[in-house]
Amino acid sequence: LQSLKISPPPKRLECLDVSDNRLDSLPGCLWPSGRASLLRLHAGGNEIRRLPADIWRCAKLQSLRLERNRIAELPAAPAEAANGLTELLELCLDSNQLTRLPAALFHLTPALVELNLANNQLVELPKLPLRNSGNRLQVLTASFNQLSDADVSFLAENFGSSLRTLLLAFNRLTEISDETMLQFCELRELNISGNQLKTLPSTLSRLERLVTIRAHSNCLQQLPDLSDSPRMRTLDVGCNSTLSGSVRNLMESRLSFLDLSCNQQMGMSMQDLA
Repeated sequence: LQSLKISPPPKRLECLDVSDNRLDSLPGCLWPSGRASLLRLHAGGNEIRRLPADIWRCAKLQSLRLERNRIAELPAAPAEAANGLTELLELCLDSNQLTRLPAALFHLTPALVELNLANNQLVELPKLPLRNSGNRLQVLTASFNQLSDADVSFLAENFGSSLRTLLLAFNRLTEISDETMLQFCELRELNISGNQLKTLPSTLSRLERLVTIRAHSNCLQQLPDLSDSPRMRTLDVGCNSTLSGSVRNLMESRLSFLDLSCNQQMGMSMQDLA
């Protein structure tokens, strides 16, 4: 489909899936009549470049999937839609051409649980201070962008008590402080591979729910002591050519999967692996 017209305009439409077509815009009939009832709008895999500002009027929308399009920016919310998408749980925008996000994005989506921003050109996340601590964001996928250390600090301060999965691979991270990492108290999975990190926070072992750490393809020189990590099962630190030191303490941990491949400076012996 290259275009879609719905006549007469739907009044009770709750779910619309137009994924994997050739649409360059969303049907205009959705906004005046469908905004009160639409719960799920899936339009991934099209050729959409712009979204109408009226999309912020869909107050009951719970799932909005717009991955694999050509969207360069999101529209600002009109004044009469200042409350935004108050029931939105899932927002998927990966594989677009986004260079920035609305400053009030997290204010406009207060119930958001899962956000996918991977494979864009974002240099920063919107950092407008949040008004309360009732944030629900649990899964953030923002790999393959150009995010910095400041974005990790913002996430820790505003979503540290809710995030369970944090995927920030292949960005521009250089350092994550011990204090920042300790704020992610609910974290289960962390992927910070493909950055420019020289060290990992020593407080990783104090995150009681952390199961998976992926930090391959960085500039790591040493690993912190992770032997006391209560639930960690997967550690991937392969392709860190400057990584050195002993792995004996890792052998004493609860790990089920350990990747140390392509680390030529690691001093390993059969005794370490025993």
